Amino acid sequence: MSFISKLGTKIGNAIRKGHRDGIPTATEPSIPTAAPILENRELSSEERQFIEWLLEHGAPDAKLYASQLPVLRVASRCGCGCPTIDLDVGDGKANIYGPSHILADFYGTTADGVEVGVILHAREGKIAELEIYPLGQTVTSLPRVESLWGPQNS
Repeated sequence: MSFISKLGTKIGNAIRKGHRDGIPTATEPSIPTAAPILENRELSSEERQFIEWLLEHGAPDAKLYASQLPVLRVASRCGCGCPTIDLDVGDGKANIYGPSHILADFYGTTADGVEVGVILHAREGKIAELEIYPLGQTVTSLPRVESLWGPQNS
């Protein structure tokens, strides 16, 4: 989930629930955090295959990043529960801030039927983030590759 999406969700939730200054009262449930949760792990086979597909079918220059796949690791995941992950290219330095270059931008559907957006970001020449954001419902899993469509394959 992108920073703007997270911020919009948090503000919208605060307004809808009547929070004063966006802070929940003692009788209201707190808003789930979207702060990154540190992981420092290898990609799952599903994540690796998904990113590989995005690089193959993404922007014209996305294939140039394929050499990073063997050393690509998950540095953190989104705290909201969505499958968005921050990545590092084996150097232990995830670059989660700053402008990004979009390697792939698609829409798809999860196995649960949730419609999502998918963006693979690079920062400073390195694959940096796999962003999966909901288009309505809460999303907790990657979409099926065969369901992807968007600017790169329309």
